[in-house]
Amino acid sequence: MTNGFFDDQGSGSVVDVEAFMDSGLPNAIGAVCNLGCLVSVGTTRDGGALSITVTQDGKYRREYFRRSEDAAEWLRGAVAALGAGGATPRNGSSDSHQPLTRRVRVKR
Repeated sequence: MTNGFFDDQGSGSVVDVEAFMDSGLPNAIGAVCNLGCLVSVGTTRDGGALSITVTQDGKYRREYFRRSEDAAEWLRGAVAALGAGGATPRNGSSDSHQPLTRRVRVKR
């Protein structure tokens, strides 16, 4: 019997997801999405880290972060690597900040 040996592995601190989203992370996520990739964000089961997964054409890579600066730097590296692999920005520039538009569904 393990008596919870495997259950208490975390540091006990919980990552502040709102602080992550109030940093350069959303822009970095947008740059990756602009290359046609899916970016998935979540937390680990114990809440001690933020997980970010980048998926393109069925291939994915997931990393875990405790600091928003590290996550944004990793995503900027993903943009560079994806660009070197032939991915091109959908709007012509990964640094372009065009406002989002909302599609309106028309009833027929």
